Amino acid sequence: MTSQRGNSGHALILVLVFLALGAMMIAPAMSYVTTALRSQRVQEQRLSHWANADTALLDAVWEILNQAVLAQVNETGTFCYDLQLDLERWDITVEMPSFGGSEWQLIRGNNQCKIDVVPGWMGVGLEEDQTLHYIVRLDMVQWDLPQFSFALPLGLTYSNLTAVHCGPESKSAISRDAEVDVSVDPPRYWRLKRPEGWADMTSGAIVEVDEMPDPPVPDTWYLLKEWQGDGKQKLTWKLDFGATGNGTFILVFEVSGILGFGMHSIVPVFGDGTEVIPLEATATVGAAMYNVIMETAGQTVLAVIGVTEEGIKLISYEQIA
Repeated sequence: MTSQRGNSGHALILVLVFLALGAMMIAPAMSYVTTALRSQRVQEQRLSHWANADTALLDAVWEILNQAVLAQVNETGTFCYDLQLDLERWDITVEMPSFGGSEWQLIRGNNQCKIDVVPGWMGVGLEEDQTLHYIVRLDMVQWDLPQFSFALPLGLTYSNLTAVHCGPESKSAISRDAEVDVSVDPPRYWRLKRPEGWADMTSGAIVEVDEMPDPPVPDTWYLLKEWQGDGKQKLTWKLDFGATGNGTFILVFEVSGILGFGMHSIVPVFGDGTEVIPLEATATVGAAMYNVIMETAGQTVLAVIGVTEEGIKLISYEQIA
């Protein structure tokens, strides 16, 4: 019979080797499993967060389409409310961007221009005619640019015989930033003196034509109305102020029509027909655009949406904080 006594310790050695290998493998395996579970939990939380953000956005869209925003908007142009989704409480703010205000732009020789549009935002009903007022302000030092022009946004048309103005007059009588009230007919402006207070703007001083007379009548102000090939109406204002210095001129006129979704600006061009001085785009109208700001637990998601008669357009959607 063959003796097995010489191999009696081999099994123990193998057991110890396997135990050592198991000990080395268990810790990394457990760490991997823990990391995987944590990653899965983070991913699930992230997916849940964005799912709730989607739900909050859909709820805000519902409020917009049901006119709740327009009915309850506050004086800052926002509508705020909160929404509970699972364990997250969302603070939702719907903003109606107002683009109408513009900045003063230098033309030449310290002459400056500023053009605003009121209102600067249009609501959901884009299929309906809208009425807007453009307010053109000129700060004149030595005026030597007898005309300026710009094309209206596509869909808008000048309302005939609505152009009114004040000045040119000394800046001590009319501030270049004088308040203008377009809610009355005729529009009025705020005078600093002689007389002080609200004063009606002057109408009927500008002759409106579809073709310039040849020759033009001396000392006559003209508004030339033309149609461009892109379907936009171009307005050319020929207002020769001569050597008027250190004065303010404010021009107000009405337009109407149906604006398409998006942002619509004008680009004023100054000169005498041979010299061209284009300024930056200004007097921007935002049509049916909304910022939806959704905040929860220190995180902020911003969605920019547009509303048209065809439905909702998502312009951007991102986490900003």
